[in-house]
Amino acid sequence: MAIETTLKPNKMPKSDLKQYAYNHIMEQILGGQIKVGSKISDIKLANELGMSRTPVREAILQLETEGIIKQIPRYGAFLKELSREELKELYELREMLEGPSAERAAELITERQLEQLKRLCSVPRELAKAIKQEGRDKLTEKEDSKLTMADMGFHILLMSVAGNRYVLKTIERYAVMTKIMSRKGAKPGMNELAHLAATYRDHYRVYRAIRDRDSKRAGYWMRHHIRLACEGALEKYDEDKRQGISPEYTMVPSVHQLLRDLEE
Repeated sequence: MAIETTLKPNKMPKSDLKQYAYNHIMEQILGGQIKVGSKISDIKLANELGMSRTPVREAILQLETEGIIKQIPRYGAFLKELSREELKELYELREMLEGPSAERAAELITERQLEQLKRLCSVPRELAKAIKQEGRDKLTEKEDSKLTMADMGFHILLMSVAGNRYVLKTIERYAVMTKIMSRKGAKPGMNELAHLAATYRDHYRVYRAIRDRDSKRAGYWMRHHIRLACEGALEKYDEDKRQGISPEYTMVPSVHQLLRDLEE
């Protein structure tokens, strides 16, 4: 979780320096300043931040634990590219966590939360209508960001409603959403309109089951949705590899930030 402070590093308590360094590195990764395969220098980062190398090294170690950075002995730390197997495992983790969460959410969701879920669910359809009416075949950068936020929000809201704090901590700890979003987008052979339609269809099936308080169906459709998303992501991974395209980490909010936004 980000530390919101106006203090400079030399004025901060030592306990906050690691988190400050972590936030700075993540901002550079998500902002594209640090590319996949790039070496991450603790000396350079420490100089940039005006602090010793110790908290920077601790931040890099945390990122290594989360699977975002890889340290190679005698060479240093590098921004890691997700392997095909790791990508598959992340979707399997999501399926294990989000299927039961959808089932539980169907039992616990309030009317206010159900209305929030409906609004998030409708975003892909609204965007599809907009680009169709304007004769476009792609989303604008702003629209793409809106889709990402709505997609993440839909899933995070359901996990939050389910009320299992360990599920959210697992998602946050291993940066699951950030890593999966680095491979987001339509699968090969699918245009933007078809991708938006598929996202809306899958989310609406889950929403409708939860609205009907049908736990079994909610869990079934959530697992089905994640399996389809996994298939698409793996196809895109294979196609990107064939074309020599490296993934880029996408600027997405933390789980805590997203939950705060949903509460507003």
